[in-house]
Amino acid sequence: MYGPGALLADRYRLDERVGGGGMGEVWRATDQVLERTVAVKVMRPELLEEPGFAERFLVEARTMATIRHRGVVGVHDYRSDASDAFLVMEYVDGEALSRRLHRLGRLDPALTMELVAQAADALQAAHDRGVVHRDIKPGNLLVTSDDQLVLTDFGIARSAASTPLTATGAVIGTPSYLAPEQVLGQPATARSDLYSLGVVAYECLAGRRPFDGENPFDIAMKRLREPPPTLAAGASPAVLAVVERALAADPEQRWPSAAELAAAARRALVPGSSSPPARPGSPDPPARPDSPAFAAARAAVPEPPQPVAPTRQERPAPVRPAPAYPTTTTRPPAPAYPVPPAPPERPPVVLVANLLLRVAALSLIIYCVASLSVMDIVTVETERALGTSGDDLLGLLLALAWGVVLGLFLIALLLLLLSWRNDRRSRTARAWTFTIGFFVLCCCAPAGVLGSAGTGVVDADRSGYEQRLAAAMPPWYEPVTSGSGLIMAVALLAALVLLMLPAANRFFRLPPRPAFYYPYNPYPPHQHPRP
Repeated sequence: MYGPGALLADRYRLDERVGGGGMGEVWRATDQVLERTVAVKVMRPELLEEPGFAERFLVEARTMATIRHRGVVGVHDYRSDASDAFLVMEYVDGEALSRRLHRLGRLDPALTMELVAQAADALQAAHDRGVVHRDIKPGNLLVTSDDQLVLTDFGIARSAASTPLTATGAVIGTPSYLAPEQVLGQPATARSDLYSLGVVAYECLAGRRPFDGENPFDIAMKRLREPPPTLAAGASPAVLAVVERALAADPEQRWPSAAELAAAARRALVPGSSSPPARPGSPDPPARPDSPAFAAARAAVPEPPQPVAPTRQERPAPVRPAPAYPTTTTRPPAPAYPVPPAPPERPPVVLVANLLLRVAALSLIIYCVASLSVMDIVTVETERALGTSGDDLLGLLLALAWGVVLGLFLIALLLLLLSWRNDRRSRTARAWTFTIGFFVLCCCAPAGVLGSAGTGVVDADRSGYEQRLAAAMPPWYEPVTSGSGLIMAVALLAALVLLMLPAANRFFRLPPRPAFYYPYNPYPPHQHPRP
């Protein structure tokens, strides 16, 4: 790649690497013509020949150039040829929000709402230009030392005026921050960005994301089936309401625009402020004027602010009055799009399959222990056959024998671990079960059973070494190793067959496949997530 001191276009000197990802690296650099510090995003050379990547890089540059807002990183230059492609941007002297969260754990509600308001302002500027970011996450939000936020990385943003570079239905973005409609393969909208910002706000307040799992598929399914966990006490009801509405599963239940989310976040900063506007079903609040002074003037109005229309308290009281703001137990109504049903309980075939895996693993351990117990006999007879001149060969053979036995013992331990993970509906564990199981059945089991069965047979047609070795073996060796190897093979085969049945597929939500196919890939071919 590139290193400090490299000169691009005879103008931009790379000084220090400040970040990187699947598509390229970001450097702090010096513009030697204008004598100013800039940020240079350099595309990986090997990706220039991949179809679509150079076009995506150019789209990112053009998209960022159309947005002029103090909360969106500015673009200065773009260069591309057969060997290089780089984007010159405004240098933000700060750190990613993800790094600050890693250092501090969580943020206080006041700072969280201030950062959310700034991010929403930047998103509104992008949405006004018809640009949906599609990858809002702490790693793409830079925070300066005076807590000013800047939105970066429009690498997968979608503009209404640009030609789509991804296939219809492709899931684009970082799995932990995707909106439910993006998980289902539906097009991302401006409200999808607001959901992702809601996840960021939740993470800032709680120190963790609302949904986590062992793989991206689990995270996506939780987001579709479950409401976000209730935030711990410490934030005001107005702050909780801002985050809760942003995290509504149904896009229609979220904030109508990023500008309204920003206004609600700033109102939540005022002590004793009234609740955010009611959910859809009540008249939407008026749009915020473009004047920057309006927000400051609105915040300075004594609480409660004068509403445009009569408030809920001014209307005749219903039989069951509703609270002024959504309580922690209030959840958005069911989404309008289809939600996959909850997975069924663990079916009997999975229970039996995992039990058979444990039987196969224990049988393999017995086989290994029996083989290790006769290793001294094999050593003595082999040494007699080779004589004093074969010491090197003897050492090699013994090392190979020990390696095979220890490898089989490790496979047995892996089968025990995989059976435990399969009980917890781990799709990755089932994939590795097929990979290891097929290897054992096709390679190890036939050789082991035939070898142990032939060791205890004394045949006149065999060599003297083989006859002495067979005669020296204890009488229990052949039945124990042959029996344990046969039991292992049968139990393992039956377990793999059971894990292929339709009931197991419904439980794991995936047809059987070997482990070198990752169970869920939210990125299109040749594209990788960037930090």
